Amino acid sequence: MRQNIKEQSAEPRLTLPPILSQGPSLVETVIDGFEADTLDWQPDAQRWSATMVIAHSADSEVNCFRPRLSRTALEDCPLLEPYDQLAQFREPRVLVARDALQVWKVQREETLKFLRSLPSRVTERSCHHRELGPLTFAELLAEFAFHDMGHLRQILELCRARAYFPRMGGWRQYYQVNP
Repeated sequence: MRQNIKEQSAEPRLTLPPILSQGPSLVETVIDGFEADTLDWQPDAQRWSATMVIAHSADSEVNCFRPRLSRTALEDCPLLEPYDQLAQFREPRVLVARDALQVWKVQREETLKFLRSLPSRVTERSCHHRELGPLTFAELLAEFAFHDMGHLRQILELCRARAYFPRMGGWRQYYQVNP
C-alpha cells in the first residue's frame, strides 16, 4: 500500500545534508584543468579511475539512491535489492569524465527536487534491504551523503597521485598516497 508522504505541505521539509547539493559541483571544481590522462588513470586493473568514479556516481544516482529513497518514502517497508556497482563496467564503452559529470549533475537535480518535496517525518520511514536488513530513510540519506564524500576524497586522491606526486622530487618522502 502506498502512503502519500508528500501530501501535508504545512509540515517542516526534510533537511538535507549539504554535500548532496554540493557534490557534483565540488567534483567539477576538482577535475577542472585535468586532462584525460589524469582522469582516466587507474592505479591498477582492480582500481577505478576518477572517470570511473564519476560514472559510478551518475549510475548510482539513478539505479541505487533515488529509487531506494523514493520507495522508502512512498511505500510501506519496501524490500530493497542490492546495487551492483560493477554492472555498468561489464560492457566495454568509452567513458568521458565531463560527460559523466553532466549526467550526474542533471540526475542529482532530479533527486534533490524529489527530496526537497518531502516532509521531515519521512526520516522515520523504514525499508528492508535484502542483505543489510532493516533500515530507515534517515540511514539511507546518511549513507548517500557518506557515499558522495567518500568518492570526492577518492577523486582528489587519484588526481593528486597521478598529476603531482610523481613530479614532487624529494618531497615525496614526506607523503604517502593511496589512490
